[in-house]
Amino acid sequence: MIPQTQDNTVESTMTGKKIAMRLDEESLVHLMDILTQLYSNPQRAIIREYATNAADSHIEAGQTRPIQITTPTPLAPTFRVKDEGVGLNEQDIEEVYSLYGKSTKRETNEQTGSLGLGGKSALAYGASFSIIGIKNGIRTMVTISRDEDGTGVMTVVEESPTDEPNGVEVVIPIRTAHYNFEADVNEFFKFWPEGSVLVNGKEPDRVEGLKLNDHLMLVEKQHYSDDHYIIMGNVAYPVPISTPFFSHDSSYALVAQVGMGDVNFTPSREDLKLTRRTKECLERLSNEAKSAVSEAVKRDVAAASNHADALRCTVHWRKALGSTGTPKATLTYNNEEIPNTFSIELPTSFKVIDDRGNVSYAENHEEAKLLTRIIVAENKQDKLTSHDRPSRIDASTAANALFVYGYKAATFTAGHKRKLLGYLEEKGLEDIRFFVLTQNRFPSKWTDKSRYADWEDVRKVVIQSRAGLTGTRKHLLGSYPAWDVATDSPYSAETQAEDIDASDGLYYFSDEEFEMWRRSYEDVHTMLVATAHRILEKGTLVRLGLNRVAKFQRDFPTAIPLKDAVEKKLKDLMTTLGDEVLIAWKTQRDVSHQIMGHLDPTRIKDPELQRACELAQMDVQTLVGPLGYMQSNRLRSCFDIEGLDLGQFEVYTLGRAYPLLLMSSRPHEHCYIYVNAVYDAVRKENDSNAV
Repeated sequence: MIPQTQDNTVESTMTGKKIAMRLDEESLVHLMDILTQLYSNPQRAIIREYATNAADSHIEAGQTRPIQITTPTPLAPTFRVKDEGVGLNEQDIEEVYSLYGKSTKRETNEQTGSLGLGGKSALAYGASFSIIGIKNGIRTMVTISRDEDGTGVMTVVEESPTDEPNGVEVVIPIRTAHYNFEADVNEFFKFWPEGSVLVNGKEPDRVEGLKLNDHLMLVEKQHYSDDHYIIMGNVAYPVPISTPFFSHDSSYALVAQVGMGDVNFTPSREDLKLTRRTKECLERLSNEAKSAVSEAVKRDVAAASNHADALRCTVHWRKALGSTGTPKATLTYNNEEIPNTFSIELPTSFKVIDDRGNVSYAENHEEAKLLTRIIVAENKQDKLTSHDRPSRIDASTAANALFVYGYKAATFTAGHKRKLLGYLEEKGLEDIRFFVLTQNRFPSKWTDKSRYADWEDVRKVVIQSRAGLTGTRKHLLGSYPAWDVATDSPYSAETQAEDIDASDGLYYFSDEEFEMWRRSYEDVHTMLVATAHRILEKGTLVRLGLNRVAKFQRDFPTAIPLKDAVEKKLKDLMTTLGDEVLIAWKTQRDVSHQIMGHLDPTRIKDPELQRACELAQMDVQTLVGPLGYMQSNRLRSCFDIEGLDLGQFEVYTLGRAYPLLLMSSRPHEHCYIYVNAVYDAVRKENDSNAV
C-alpha cells in the first residue's frame, strides 16, 4: 500500500543551529525488540500478518487460487500459511524477514502491506518460526528465532532443487494452551471474499447480512458491544465507540468496505488511526449508510403483505437501528402514515365536547374509564408481569401482542397469567411478548386479526399442575424472593408460591446460613445468584428466612439447598474430568510453573519435565470453567467445599531440578541448553553411582 504522508508547513522566524533527529545505532537492538513486541494480541497478529502477506503475493503473481490456512491440532501444533504467489529465494527471504521497515509494497495500492513489520510478528508470539520459499525451481528452508537480547537470527537450513510451483509457506509452532486459536482464525477470515482462502481445505464461514450497496452491509450483532467494522485489504478494523459513526446503540453492525489508503491504521494494524483522513472517511460512510438504510427500510415496509405486517416491519427496524440509525422521515404504507401509538376510542355517548373543543365525561365517568382501560402484561422469559396503561399503547407493544377482549377483572392475578400462557401453548402462538387486555375489542387495521382472543376462551384453558408442586394444599400460600438462575440477573422478583417453577431445578438458601458473609459483603445475594448461574446454569433460586425453611421443604420436597447443589455439581465435574486434567489445571494455576507453558517439550530431554510441560500446555480452561470460577478465596470460604484446592494432587516441582528456570519468563534458547545440560549431568552422575 502506498503510505500516506502528512504535509507539514512550518513557518518560523527563529534562527540558530538546526540539528536533525536520528536513530542511535547502539540502540538498534532495543528498537528492534520494541517493534517486534508491537502487538497487544500476538496470536491474532500472526493470523492477520501472514495471511495478508500471502494474499499480496497472489495479487502480485496474478494468482487466482486461494491461499491455504492450516490450524493447529494436538498432533500437529503448528499454524501454517501457504501461498502460490511469486515465491522467495534465499536473498528474498533475507531482505524481507531480516530488515525491519523493509517493504516491497509501497509503490502500489493493490497490496495491503507497507510497514515492513508484519513478517516478523511471529517473534512476538513465540521463540521461532520457519519459512519455506520456492522460486524458480529452488526450495529454501529458513528458521528465524529470537536471540537472548531479543533480536532475530536467521538460519538457512536447506536449499534443494524442486519441481514444485513458486510460493511460500510460513510454519509457526503454537502453544497448545492457546485453545481459542481456531476461533480467532474463523473471526478473521469471515470478511474475506469467496474463493480467496481455504481453512483446513474448506471455505470459511462468511459474515452474512443485509447488503445496502456494493460496499455497505448491515450485520446483526451477536452481542450489544459488537463493533462496526471498516474493511480495508481484507483486514477488519473496529470503529471506536467514541467515534460518532452510524448508530452505536443499534442491534446491527455496519460493515463498510473501503479502498486501500482511504483510512489510516496504527503500526500494529489492530486499530484505526483517527487522522483527519480517517475521520472524513468515517463521516462520509456514516452519512451514506444512513441514506441507504432509509431507502432499504422504505422498500421493506412497502413490500409488506398487509397493514399489520407493515407495522411489525417498522417496529423491527426502529428497534434494530437504534435512536441514531432509524430513518427520520415518517414511514408510510399504501400512502398511510404508520402510527406510533394506539388507543381505544371512548364511545360518543360518554363524551361531552364544549364549544371550545374541550372533552369531559358524562355521568358514567367510572364506567367510561373501564371501557378505555388497557392492561398490558409482559411475557418475558416465562415471567409475566403487568401494569396499567390507561390511555394508549405504543407500536412496539401492538406489533408483538395478543389482544384479549372481554377482560373485565379489576386486577391481574397469577391465575390469569397461567391461563394466558396456557392459551399460547394450546394455540401454538409464538413471538408473543405482550398481552393487551381490554374490555372492548381493540379496533385497528394495523393489528393482526389472528392475534385476537376472547377472554372467555382463555378462561376455558385447563392448566396442568406445575412441576415440584406436590404439597398437600390445592393452592400454596405465601410468596418468596426468587431468581431465574438462567438469566444471571442480580434482581429478585417477589414470586407467589404457586408460581414458582421447579421444572429445571429448585434451590434455596437462608440469610442466616450466610450471615458471616452477609456482614462482610453487602452484595452477598448477587454473589450467590452469580454462583448459581455459573455452576447450576438453570433453575429457580429462592431466598428464605430460617423460620420458613421447614414449610418450604414441605411444599417443595424436590428443592435442594444451594450449597449442596453446588457441591454435587462440582464433585461430579471433577469425577468426569479425571486426575490428568485436574493435575494439568493445578500446574497451570501455579505461577512458578508459567515458564513451562512456553517451553517446547520436543526440545527437552528430561521425560518428567517433558510431561510437565505437556500438562502445562494442555487445553483445559474450557473444561474446568465452573471449577475455575470457584477458586476465589471468598467463594471457597463461603461454600467450604472439600477438595476444591486440589491439595490431593502433586505437581512437578520445577525449582527442585531446574531452579534457574524460575528466573526466566520466556523460553530463550539458553533455557533448553541449561535444562538439557543439567539433565545430562545428573544422568551421568547417576550412571556413575550405579557402576
